[in-house]
Amino acid sequence: QEIMYNPKVVAHSVQDAALGDGEGCLSVDRDVPGYVVRHARVTVEYFNKEGEKQRVKLRGYNSIVVQHEIDHTNGIMFYDRINKDNPFAIKDGLLIIE
Repeated sequence: QEIMYNPKVVAHSVQDAALGDGEGCLSVDRDVPGYVVRHARVTVEYFNKEGEKQRVKLRGYNSIVVQHEIDHTNGIMFYDRINKDNPFAIKDGLLIIE
């Protein structure tokens, strides 16, 4: 485990994923039901505390968590990624992570 400074997604899978129980956030004071569609796998570049550029490949739950946190740095909340018309819509190929 390491702190990621200035992380950014530099590559991602075509396949999307979502947590089966949805997402939550300490910044949001209510439940927002629905699938938060994200990339199933990502490659992230960031700087460590020594200022060295790093690269890591993530999948599954770890991929979801890092994308959630990177979204915060870009002013995007998890509920912005939920389909407003059908919060539990499952598009073809969506990987549900339990």
